[in-house]
Amino acid sequence: MSFAVLKKVSLFSGLKDKELKEILKSTSSKKYYKNNIIILEAEGAGDLFFMIKKGKVKVTREDQDGKEIVLTVLSAGDYFGEISLIDGLSRSANVISLSETEVLTLNHKDFLNLINKNTTISFNLLKVLCARVRNLDAIVKRLSLMNAIGKVSTTLLRLAEPARKKKENAIEIEKFPSLQDIAKISGTSRSLVSKSLKNLENSGIIKRENKKVIITDYTEFKSIYC
Repeated sequence: MSFAVLKKVSLFSGLKDKELKEILKSTSSKKYYKNNIIILEAEGAGDLFFMIKKGKVKVTREDQDGKEIVLTVLSAGDYFGEISLIDGLSRSANVISLSETEVLTLNHKDFLNLINKNTTISFNLLKVLCARVRNLDAIVKRLSLMNAIGKVSTTLLRLAEPARKKKENAIEIEKFPSLQDIAKISGTSRSLVSKSLKNLENSGIIKRENKKVIITDYTEFKSIYC
């Protein structure tokens, strides 16, 4: 059963059965009940690498208000705890069992020896870390755009205010400023203004006609972005 788990671990992809059996000799087994804390964020540098044999765990952090944020859910064949073993810093997240869970562990020394001696494992780890960097980069870009949409929308509401005297729900902003001017007013970049306006236009909440922008439903627009 434990050998079958190692074959599922992506970090060991490409290894021969003989190599996996050698790794298995260095592992230990641990069991956790539901809602047990396996790793506590900032508890100090880790000393174990974990591979899930059965069960599920959630990886979490807390926001400024102490609210739990679930980063991901891991199950059999997944692994965690490697970052702290590599950089020697404190754990970066909490890991909590969602059900009765059994894991295989490697101690710090054995884990680092595997990375140093086996180029296949090192390459697999690099691929995983690269994928995480790309994923984080995509998240940052999405958050930047979301933030920009909020800033641009606030600017649109300010520009639309004079036209509110007509008491119509569809508001026209005539002589719409240039993208560069909107960027300066909104405190963002020209390219993000362009993307934000396109996003708002695709959602149907605004229309652009020549040098005029129409907020199709001012009440709804204000309720979302004000």
